[in-house]
Amino acid sequence: MRAKPRITRIEVTQFTYELPGIGREPTVAIPIYEPGGLLRATANAIREYTHAGLTGEYVGGSATEYSALPQFAGSLIADQLPQATIWSLTKLTNRTVSG
Repeated sequence: MRAKPRITRIEVTQFTYELPGIGREPTVAIPIYEPGGLLRATANAIREYTHAGLTGEYVGGSATEYSALPQFAGSLIADQLPQATIWSLTKLTNRTVSG
């Protein structure tokens, strides 16, 4: 049986993009159609690299959620926790910062 891929590096990127024809609704600030409008938005992406050359990527999540990453990233890279343990640790960490 082959060894499971081990995470060797985690990269987080925050980027902005523009949505033409979109503006913000004035009372609750949700995106709405607005002729001539231009909404500038920010998004986050994460990429995980493995020793086997595989990468995993995900785009989404708030800056608050990504702020919890330093609390458990070392465990993902160094300890190579089982997937169920990673999931539990992530839920617990994010619950404390994002409600």
